[in-house]
Amino acid sequence: MQYRQLGRSGLKISPICLGTMMFGGPTDEATSSRIVAKAREAGVNFIDSADAYNGGKSEQVVGRAISNNRQNWILATKLANQIGEVLLSKPRVVRSTRSLIFITTEVTVEKRVLAMANGVFKILKSE
Repeated sequence: MQYRQLGRSGLKISPICLGTMMFGGPTDEATSSRIVAKAREAGVNFIDSADAYNGGKSEQVVGRAISNNRQNWILATKLANQIGEVLLSKPRVVRSTRSLIFITTEVTVEKRVLAMANGVFKILKSE
């Protein structure tokens, strides 16, 4: 695997990212763990998840699958998806992406991102 530099971070990242959208849902935990192991064997060190994938179960599965080898993974997740109780009190009808951006920014961004990040770190058991 030929790795690429991740900006100025000094990290070397695989050009292939393992997506985990189906983990914790259609792809059970045992199968997900095997997929993660095979990806690592192939040199993949970049894994992607999101708080809304299968109601947060994907991140739980990913966290367990990489826990013994966490230092060798570059982990990406998304914080903007809504899970659990609705964070926005505005109607769910949005006319455009621009409208969504304006509605979303009505929520205090800093508080929301910090709360979500803390929740994600707890789910992933990661730092």
